[in-house]
Amino acid sequence: MNLKEILIEQMHACHDETNWFVTVNTALAGLNAGQAAWKNGSTNNSIWQITNHLIFWNRLYLSRFKGISGPVFIRDYDSFRGERTSGTDQEWKKTVEELDDVLKEWEEALSQADDEKLKSLMSKDTEGFWASYLGHVNLHNAYHTGQIVTLRKQQGSWDETKGVN
Repeated sequence: MNLKEILIEQMHACHDETNWFVTVNTALAGLNAGQAAWKNGSTNNSIWQITNHLIFWNRLYLSRFKGISGPVFIRDYDSFRGERTSGTDQEWKKTVEELDDVLKEWEEALSQADDEKLKSLMSKDTEGFWASYLGHVNLHNAYHTGQIVTLRKQQGSWDETKGVN
């Protein structure tokens, strides 16, 4: 297995192929808008806010991976707020679909990339290579998926037959 195959496997493990842990698709499945917007009374983010955060950062790095220019670093943007943090079930469904779409785009872009791209610097302003950044993107997605499952457990909406009991 080569580096690209490992990164694609990790992306699928975070997105849509259950392996060692629950995927984000599984973590979000069956939630309604009220459950997605629910907060546990603390300053924690809601599932909807976490989903917006994942969309934002995945889109930002996917654009960079594809060579679409944008800001080098975003300092004051609160990516947990995003476009919408509550609303109707249809609006929530659209948010979930948007995350699914960007993760599919990542998998497609990575499958078309060559080893030279993976071993190249992410940008002239960094010392990090794309392969390393993609590993961190996967870790970031897995981390926040765990937060989603934890919030679902707290609100009583998690089906333990889906894993993580």
